[in-house]
Amino acid sequence: MSAQEQNCFSIDIPEGENLDNWLKSEAIKGLKFRLETQALHGFLHSINDNVKKLYLDRLTHELMIISNKGYSAYFLIARDIIKKAVSDNIPTGPGRGLLASSLTAWCLQITDLDPIYCKLQFELSLNNNDNNSAVFEFDTCCDRGEYLIHHVLTHILKQTESECKCRYHLPKSKKGEIVNIGTSKFVFKDVCDLTMIFDIEQYINVTYEKSANKKLNMRNLGFDGFDCFKPNVNSNSETIGNEILAFRLDWLKTHYPLPFMASVLQINLGNAKKQVKFLEQCQSMNISVLPPDINKSYSNFTIENIHIRFGLSGVNNVEREVAEIIVLSRCCELFSDLFALCSVVVKSNFKIKKIKRNIKSLIKSGACDCFGFSQEKMLEILPNTLKKAYEINST
Repeated sequence: MSAQEQNCFSIDIPEGENLDNWLKSEAIKGLKFRLETQALHGFLHSINDNVKKLYLDRLTHELMIISNKGYSAYFLIARDIIKKAVSDNIPTGPGRGLLASSLTAWCLQITDLDPIYCKLQFELSLNNNDNNSAVFEFDTCCDRGEYLIHHVLTHILKQTESECKCRYHLPKSKKGEIVNIGTSKFVFKDVCDLTMIFDIEQYINVTYEKSANKKLNMRNLGFDGFDCFKPNVNSNSETIGNEILAFRLDWLKTHYPLPFMASVLQINLGNAKKQVKFLEQCQSMNISVLPPDINKSYSNFTIENIHIRFGLSGVNNVEREVAEIIVLSRCCELFSDLFALCSVVVKSNFKIKKIKRNIKSLIKSGACDCFGFSQEKMLEILPNTLKKAYEINST
């Protein structure tokens, strides 16, 4: 990598070190940790000299190719991105493409894929052309991947906030959001399965109150039963990540069916066909989905004892911001009647048409049945009840 290329971005290495030596030092240190972890969780029965040589030879081979192609900085940047993801609790995939095939990336904890265990060849050793462009792919959580891109733009490429804002008006590639760093491309792809896995983890850790040393963490394959994962015969660096995500989801569905199905229902809001499909699946799994209730439901689908409670934001035509105001207001006192509900929502300063539409939908869904009136009666008195709530709120 030329000095001119290095001036295009920022990367922290100790004073007096060069990129190649620092990458090698960090990778070898990471290899020692990884091998010990592998042995601890049953992937390797023992760390003998033959095992050490196998991994060290592969790492040495990769580092030589990475250095010759001038990619050391890019691997260090990739590690910085994943460190940011971990520190900000942003889910990322197990690995894809070049990074998935790299033992160096695994040693640096960029990926969770041991390419030797998964029988993957290093992509750069298969590519003999002199093209200095490489693609580093990251699977990210659907609703938080943009924070990683912002980190790359502001902390690595040193762009201003105004430059960042301009970028988000550009169309995305089908492969994901592409950020050019030097001669290489860093691709960030939204993967909904990661969002689902993250949500399920949160449900499990909060609902079942796991102790700190037993918290479910599926980023590493060696935890919570994932040591039984076996790659397919035809696995490659592009498909292996999807296989692992599918394995994780199947494992979660088997061991934690309630949080799994609650999360699936939440993620598929707005997709009526899928909602029906998953509600039927709950029935086949003997999981009861309790109806929406203005005094019991939260915005999202939640677990209530051994059941799933329908979320208010899952009700057709009920907007999340309205649902969240209702839930927040309920912290002090449950709603006693329709007027109490209307009084809270009108304080939000939403337009009257929006409020009426949302409350009308809640009534029709049965969420207000706890008030003791028929839905027909509540729909009939809603206009006057809203009018009265507005008058009192404006005084």
